[in-house]
Amino acid sequence: MGKHKHTTKQKPIYRTINILLIVAIAFFSVILVTDHLQALSSNDIAGVWSGTATQSYGDKTLYNYTITISAEGESNFSGTAHAEVMSDTSIESGATFVGHIDKDNSISFEYMEVYGSDNGLEWCTIQATFDFVTQDDTDMLVGQWIGLNSSCIGLDGSIELSRVTPN
Repeated sequence: MGKHKHTTKQKPIYRTINILLIVAIAFFSVILVTDHLQALSSNDIAGVWSGTATQSYGDKTLYNYTITISAEGESNFSGTAHAEVMSDTSIESGATFVGHIDKDNSISFEYMEVYGSDNGLEWCTIQATFDFVTQDDTDMLVGQWIGLNSSCIGLDGSIELSRVTPN
């Protein structure tokens, strides 16, 4: 039998698929590296944040809500919170909290001490979890809270805050 020279020619469609695959791998590699570089630290969220909180109970009470966050290391922080009922600003409470930022950039804190105006209400000790978002060039913390103390088990709500002062 005679010798046959065997050459492999890629069809144009396979060449295009290979090129697209290489471009896709390069694109997703850049995204992964960029995401890694954008990890939040407690310094990124330190400062004063103000907005509203809701309580999913009865007629969905609305509160003016402000927190002040102080950085304590790379991912830990502490702070104070102040809430007042929008319909009667003489009804207010405050709290101290501690929190942390997880590796997935979710932010959470838990009240340590709660104090309020003497109005016969028992204020909830809460745990809150937030996402850090930028909307229309405004840094925001957007999340949910759940009640932890016995009279607040089953209560929850949402919180939406905008940065007032930078870190």
